[in-house]
Amino acid sequence: WRVITEKDGAFLLEGLEPGFLDLVVYKSGYTIFKSAFRVQENKLYELNLEISPETSKSTKAKPDKEWNNNLQWFTRGLLGSGEFSNACKIENPKSLQFQRSGAELMVTAEEPIKIENASLGIQLNVFLLQFKGSVDSSSYQILVNYIVRSSPDYTQQSTWERNRLKAYWGSLR
Repeated sequence: WRVITEKDGAFLLEGLEPGFLDLVVYKSGYTIFKSAFRVQENKLYELNLEISPETSKSTKAKPDKEWNNNLQWFTRGLLGSGEFSNACKIENPKSLQFQRSGAELMVTAEEPIKIENASLGIQLNVFLLQFKGSVDSSSYQILVNYIVRSSPDYTQQSTWERNRLKAYWGSLR
């Protein structure tokens, strides 16, 4: 589910099935709020949530050769290097900040990272909680929501659907 709040911050989620979910609240300039939540049948919840302003803003580095190398390293660590990951494009790379410490790369993002996968017809919004990469491995914590595209062009739609199945069956699940 994805909703946009009213001007006063109020929002309504309807049609949730009973069970457990993660409630994630994001506003530019504030830290991401995340909490596990249990939805019970026929029960109405009213929550008062508080989000905190981000405490520090890092300075944006001008894209240079080192910045571009860091972006490639991060992209490979986050998306991998396969048939469908090569079709991914980070739409807002300037929101990323890189910090190198020897052979380790740490990455933060000022806003959700928008990734378009042209081969799958999917747009991802990636909330980066943590990313650490070394020469031979990467570890990260992310929250993701996504939009599955549809196309009025039958050939394009069929290609996307075929590629999605191929990516699913080729994944580690």
